[in-house]
Amino acid sequence: MKIRTVIVGEINSIDDIQSACDASTLWSIGQMKKNPQLRQNLYETGIYYKPELRGNPLPGVERFQTANSLFQLGHGDCDDLACVRAAQLQLLGIRARAVPVRSSVGFHVVVLHENGNVEDPSARLGMLKK
Repeated sequence: MKIRTVIVGEINSIDDIQSACDASTLWSIGQMKKNPQLRQNLYETGIYYKPELRGNPLPGVERFQTANSLFQLGHGDCDDLACVRAAQLQLLGIRARAVPVRSSVGFHVVVLHENGNVEDPSARLGMLKK
């Protein structure tokens, strides 16, 4: 059974963004457990960074893609890439979490490893080339 899903809410704080990241990561983990192809290292897939087009398909809505959607579409923005990468790492037993950080555009999502190292999938997948 396939049902296209949108969870609509309002983000009022960085804590709300964190909740959305955690939910997207958890959902992606479930998808990866069912479909091993989604576990392929994100950096070896050809998936690339592309900013989200505001208003498409829902005006003013920030979309968080899960692994299935990201792999089908072939590109995503910072929250999509970081959440899927965090899910992949967690399935490998690596303690990592997609976390929002304040930025010049409002917020940016990166992967924070337990040891404090920061991984930025968006930067590695083309964001800095724009």
